[in-house]
Amino acid sequence: MLKLKGLFATLVLLGALFGVGVMTMAAPVNLTFYYPVSVSGPLAQVIDSMVQECNSSHPDIQVSPVFAGGYNDTLLKVQAATMGGTPPDVAILTVH
Repeated sequence: MLKLKGLFATLVLLGALFGVGVMTMAAPVNLTFYYPVSVSGPLAQVIDSMVQECNSSHPDIQVSPVFAGGYNDTLLKVQAATMGGTPPDVAILTVH
């Protein structure tokens, strides 16, 4: 009985180690984020701060912010990227 418990504990430990190894070997998810605010404006600083906070608190997810111009410019860039087969993962297109 003691040998069976030791074998079980060893298998559980190996399973846990294998699971952690698989998780740490996975590449992070990269998200492209288009947003329409002035590059030097205060909202750009807010967005950059939020992205940095997100990236540091979620190391397995990395957000890449892309200033895409004004709202109309951003919409056009999203449409062009989508038609080209590489749409952004996240985009702000309008504010209500």
